Amino acid sequence: MNVPEWLNSLKDSFEHGPPVLSPREFALVVIDDLGTEQHTPWSQDQIYSLINHREANHLLTIVTTNLAETELASRVGGATSSRLTQLCRAIRLEPKTDYRREAAETAA
Repeated sequence: MNVPEWLNSLKDSFEHGPPVLSPREFALVVIDDLGTEQHTPWSQDQIYSLINHREANHLLTIVTTNLAETELASRVGGATSSRLTQLCRAIRLEPKTDYRREAAETAA
């Protein structure tokens, strides 16, 4: 799930129902682009609730982010960052190229 898209669909469900499927219901969730969402207390609360639930219930969770650990902690909050440390093993990827930039240059 893309975090900004999930949060937007969650907000929409409050006004337009029915509620979106909760990522709490799945055995595996891939959280993509954590830290790119709008930085608000509400978004921090939603992310914390999800991460806390998945950690407490030992549910498999994969998280991607472009942020360093300290940057992520400032975006999602210390408690969420702490739970992510317990829930996930960090694997740093160092891409040699940016495929989006290459595609744009090729198209130009």
